[in-house]
Amino acid sequence: MFLSALFSLKSIVTLFVLLIAVGIGSYLYLTLDTDFESQPRTLLRSNTSPDPLKPKFPTDEINQIMNTARHAWSIVDNNRAVIDIQTSYGNGIPGHITDPFELQSWSSPPASHSFTVNVNNRLKQRVLHFTYALQYTYGGSLDGKGSYLDRVTIIPSRISVSWGFVFNASVQIASVHNVGTRDQPIAAAYVELHYRLAGLNIVERTESFHVRGDGKYVHLNA
Repeated sequence: MFLSALFSLKSIVTLFVLLIAVGIGSYLYLTLDTDFESQPRTLLRSNTSPDPLKPKFPTDEINQIMNTARHAWSIVDNNRAVIDIQTSYGNGIPGHITDPFELQSWSSPPASHSFTVNVNNRLKQRVLHFTYALQYTYGGSLDGKGSYLDRVTIIPSRISVSWGFVFNASVQIASVHNVGTRDQPIAAAYVELHYRLAGLNIVERTESFHVRGDGKYVHLNA
């Protein structure tokens, strides 16, 4: 009878440990849920504008527009926002201009578009809530010509990470180019947000945007 009771106790303990392990595994196992996936993709482009995915102009003309600021930087490091808004941005200005203040007619206020990423565990509990804003100043002109970009960046506005998870995010200005004409250039930039959340497994994704000096933008992710 003693052995029977001992065996029964071991079975209970084993079952209890197994349930705990399953619970922890389900808590730490991640599934991705981005709010913007259930919404129409933002597409602000006139019918007469060139397709941003098919640059129209040869390389020597595209190279007239340069990113003279930063090309890549971190915005979240181990669950904490680290962006420096004074230096963490890219631009798209004439290659022979070193200071965007040499241009005129910049937009005020800057364009700002907000997005939210939610990551859930297998128990359908939200373990990450990340809201960020794509921001850029547009419309700068040189001697009354062109539409250029400045202060192109992504700003984290809200980060909520559950215990046991590590979240990191970074931004890259992948390229800048001209989607206008030789006489009336329109700067455009590919902006990429890469984020990574680690738990029992890893959720990793890159969101891509195409922003233009006339204020329009496209969210490129399918």
